[in-house]
Amino acid sequence: MSFLPFPHPVKVRRRPANASLHSATIVFRLFKSNLFMANLSGPAAQPHIVDAAGASLVQLDWSAVLFLMTGVMVCGLGLAFTVREGGSKSIMPFLFTTAAGALWLVFEGVARGTLGSSASATAFRLALVCAACVPAAFLWFTHTVTGGRKSTGISLIVALATACALSVLLLWPGTDIALNGTLSFGPDAELLGTAFTAHFAIVMLVSGIAYATQLRRHRLSDYRHRRARLLIIASAIGALCSIGFLPALGIAFYADSSLAVAVFFLLVAYVMGRFRISDITPALVGAQIAQVMPDALLVLDRDTIVRQLNPAALELLGVEADALIGQPARRVLGRGHVRSPINTLIDGNPVDDFEVTIDLPDGQTRTVSISATAVREFDQSPRAFVFILHDISTRKAAEERIRELAFYDTLTELPNRAGFFNEISRRIERDRIQSGAVLFLDLDRFKLINDTLGHDAGDKMLAVVARRLQHCLRQDSSSREDGDTIVARFGGDEFVVALCNVDDIEQVVTVCQRVLQALAQPIDLGGQEVFSGASIGVSRYPCDGDNLQTLLKCADLALYEAKADGRNAYQIYDETLAKRSTERARLEADIRNALERDEFRVHYQPIVDYRTGRMVGAEALLRWQHPRRGAVPPDVFVPVAEEIGAMSQLGEQVLREACTALKSWNERGFDHMSIAVNLSDHQFRRRDLADNIQGVLREYDLVPDRLILEVTEAIIMNDPDFTRDTIRALKSAGTRIGVDDFGTGYSSFNDLKQLGVDMIKVDGRFTQTMADQDSDGSVARAIIRMAQSLNLQVIAEGVENTEQAERLDQVQCHFMQGFLHGAPMSATDFVAHLDHERGAGSPDPTLSLPAVSFGGYQ
Repeated sequence: MSFLPFPHPVKVRRRPANASLHSATIVFRLFKSNLFMANLSGPAAQPHIVDAAGASLVQLDWSAVLFLMTGVMVCGLGLAFTVREGGSKSIMPFLFTTAAGALWLVFEGVARGTLGSSASATAFRLALVCAACVPAAFLWFTHTVTGGRKSTGISLIVALATACALSVLLLWPGTDIALNGTLSFGPDAELLGTAFTAHFAIVMLVSGIAYATQLRRHRLSDYRHRRARLLIIASAIGALCSIGFLPALGIAFYADSSLAVAVFFLLVAYVMGRFRISDITPALVGAQIAQVMPDALLVLDRDTIVRQLNPAALELLGVEADALIGQPARRVLGRGHVRSPINTLIDGNPVDDFEVTIDLPDGQTRTVSISATAVREFDQSPRAFVFILHDISTRKAAEERIRELAFYDTLTELPNRAGFFNEISRRIERDRIQSGAVLFLDLDRFKLINDTLGHDAGDKMLAVVARRLQHCLRQDSSSREDGDTIVARFGGDEFVVALCNVDDIEQVVTVCQRVLQALAQPIDLGGQEVFSGASIGVSRYPCDGDNLQTLLKCADLALYEAKADGRNAYQIYDETLAKRSTERARLEADIRNALERDEFRVHYQPIVDYRTGRMVGAEALLRWQHPRRGAVPPDVFVPVAEEIGAMSQLGEQVLREACTALKSWNERGFDHMSIAVNLSDHQFRRRDLADNIQGVLREYDLVPDRLILEVTEAIIMNDPDFTRDTIRALKSAGTRIGVDDFGTGYSSFNDLKQLGVDMIKVDGRFTQTMADQDSDGSVARAIIRMAQSLNLQVIAEGVENTEQAERLDQVQCHFMQGFLHGAPMSATDFVAHLDHERGAGSPDPTLSLPAVSFGGYQ
């Protein structure tokens, strides 16, 4: 390893008298120096011979080139890190350190290359000045890296003051600089040299101590621990460089320091590159963040001209930088979108999340959120404005989608319940609605379609209904202000229509009629044509209620009344509906209690062959004797029981009790008897109905064809395909199928024939026309004759007198059921009636119990 600063000690204080002796002395000292340098394993000093006058004769000092190259390398390191770490607080002391070190080495090289000339002494003075600045600059660097500790700051001040003082003395013309590297100052040649050497070594050691203090404060795994450890080594190498100044203290130790200086600076540069110790300043952070931030950044001057922007702004706005810089910001953001935030900033208020929609050059639109701040002068007047644009188009689209999911029905694209309430609230607040009406719609027989054709078909039907509602209501709203009508789907097959600013009841009625007419049209569901229709309940604002909840409740009550009236109708709410609703709720509760208390009973009404007067069968009829209400008519409690789902349980009870009665009749010898049992809609829709019937027949050991299962026309016509499959399954079990109350629905004889029914029961209203003086009974006769032509057995219901019976007999309708031959009676009374018939040969009139007609037999 080689050290500082001159190749050999050549003192030229005075010119010798004998030039030959002087040359010999030079050669001797060169030889001595070369031997010493060889022992140090450094590059051997080259001879530099001067004549008696001190002029250079021979220059063989090639180490000057090494010093110059090392200086250039150190200068390159400083410049490279200055470019990379620009804006850092610690880059300045590092640059100062490298600059001082590079100049030290360069001037040292110049002094070596011009040894013996006047330029050599000047270059040497400058080299020593730069060398004095190196430890002070490094201590400044240490002070910034270690966090600016107070003790290090005091040492830095002392070091800088000492370096300045030494520099002044070294540049002072009266200071004698010896060519052998020793420093002379007046009569004492070692005073300045001692101060210089001590300054260099002590300051470098203080830097090492500062890093050692930091070393103890951090764990071994901490990057600051590893950084401090390397910088301690660098400080030690820097302090070791002061050995080259030992000749100034009178110690004859001569060495080349270029390698040590190079190692020192390379180690410091490695630490900077490895651990990035340069400080993070606002300028550095701002420049980097602006380039990589995902949000668009626009800097506007006080005239709203774009002065700076980042890459994200170019990408967001879809323009080139040249097309935007220097242009008014309103060309991109719009006049109001720029002026409004700036006015807010000028007023001293913050701008955050100011949402605007901007049009891009390619025709697209973007929704952005603008946050802005003002860059102010010392007098707080705005100098520039910084706009940060965050693209929220995706978020807005997601919010809109969430809003649609929250407030709109995805199937029909109509507002849902929440959307309906939200829209009504907005209209009330905006338009101050003074009058209106609420229409509550429920599709008729939708559950049947959903169950038989599947949920996909049901969904298609709901979509078609929604479109028809919108279309017909749009036609109605054409005569009023646009937006006065709100259509929503509440769920399932329920729809709600709000008519705003409508005070004419006739106009409401017109809307209801138009809706019913639109929904009564057939709907094609993948090749299957179905009919639905709807029932509508109407309530009016403000006469029926002053809030939406009350109006919906009233419309719902009116809807139930419309369904009770036969469906496919509308009903306007009035006060009597509330009373009916209360009574209905009580009836529902009584039915549930009656099921628990087993209050329902099965009665039997005879079916007679009028020709022989012999009883051939009976119909099982459900009866309810309420402890408080008394006898409740079937047409009152059966529809309610259907709606609350109680008919399945009641139907099963009727079926089993009827089979029990038939078995007891067979055991008493009345094996010719048949029994008819009505099937409710819930029973008929059960997939396991045929299996259940077969199980009951096997359980009671009955002949299957003695059981007649009766269904109404309404049940048959709801879903012909499903009805056909169910009837085939029941007939395969051996039972017979009858159609009850024939003539009240819309079925045709052709439908009955295709379905494979065995018998029909002519409704009692047609039977009574047979003896009515105001009617010729032609309809009843036509029904009977048509059925007979199709080989269908006909039973006439509601036969109450002999005249009706005779006229029915004249048209070959011999099987009759009615009060003429017996009212519905209990199982015990019916058995007694059978026994009396067998004993007397004809029914006993006294056993035909007088009873009130309930308008039906269910």
